[in-house]
This record gives sequence, C-alpha cells and structure tokens, in this order.
Amino acid sequence: MEDLQKVEYIYDVFFRAGPEIDYKFASAFPPNMAPAPNYIQAMTDTDADKKAWSFLATEENYQFIREMQGKNLFVPIVGDFAGPKAIRKVADYLKQRNAIVSAFYVSNVGVYLADPGRGGNQEKLQTFYQNAATLPVDSSSMFIRFVGLGDATNLRWWRGGWLSAISPISDLSSRIKAGDKLTYNDALRLIPDPKTLAP
Repeated sequence: MEDLQKVEYIYDVFFRAGPEIDYKFASAFPPNMAPAPNYIQAMTDTDADKKAWSFLATEENYQFIREMQGKNLFVPIVGDFAGPKAIRKVADYLKQRNAIVSAFYVSNVGVYLADPGRGGNQEKLQTFYQNAATLPVDSSSMFIRFVGLGDATNLRWWRGGWLSAISPISDLSSRIKAGDKLTYNDALRLIPDPKTLAP
C-alpha cells in the first residue's frame, strides 16, 4: 500500500509540474544543489557543437524510442546499486548470453552513495564500483553521468555549468580490479574531453 501511495504521489507531481518539472518542484526537502535543468531544458539542450541529442530532438529519434517501447525492450530493474544483487545479476545475465553493456546511465548516484548526509558512505560507493566492475564491457561501453555545477570543477576540460557526460566503463573497472579505492571525484576525473573520444 505504501508503494502505491508513493507512485500516486509521483504521478501527481509530474501531472502538476508538466514539462517544467525539475528537482525542486513539490519537494519537501529541495536539494541543495546548483541549478539543474528542468525537463524542457534537458530535452532541448545541445552539445558544444550545437547538436541536440535527446529522444525528442528529432522525429527519427522519437520514433526509434517509441518502437523500442512498443516492443517492450525497456526493462526496469529495481535494486540497490550498492547492494549484493541487482547489478551483479544483470552482469551474470549478459555474460550467459555473450552480451556487453553498451551504456549505463548512472546520473550522479555516486554523490548519494558517498555522502553520509544522504545515508551514504565510502563503503557503499566502493561496493557500487565493485558491482559495476563485474559488468561485461568493451572499449565502447560508456557510463552516462549527470555532473552538477559543483562537481564539474573536477573536469579540467570543462568551463561551463552542469553537464551530461560519458566515460568508458572500462576505465573505472580496470582501476577497481587493480585494487584502487576511488572517490566520487576520482571517478569524475576519468571523464575524458569528448573531443578526445573516437567518433
């Protein structure tokens, strides 16, 4: 019953806010964070070359995502990134099928896993990294991250505000498998300048 009430609350917030929804709308505890985009901004923002990449940027992008949804190809997984099962079960499933992860949207989950004020600690962050290191990947496998304004200072090549960025999963995995204990900021410093990535 409690889960259903939470889902109903979330649906109501999306209905009331519409496409201008952001992190602070109807929040009893608005996050103490630098300005982040609302949904309209996220869907219409462009990269450094002024190219829009969102699924709503073009009819072709939209139809691609719509077709995937129609085929039930989006499978939500409920689990704890720092728990013993969710990510590792996905890794097992993919390995049994000789498949690899192409993209893993992690947003800024590291902030929450590492911050004691949000129920996190370094042990949880390390467990997440160890879980992620079990995923089958290759050089094209990417983390997709949301980097807030305060954390963006870790990116020497970036001179703007918040951003979404990609980084090779293998870079983090190889460090973890080598026994390194990376902080969240260490992981962010692994994000390469997009100009250095192969097309």
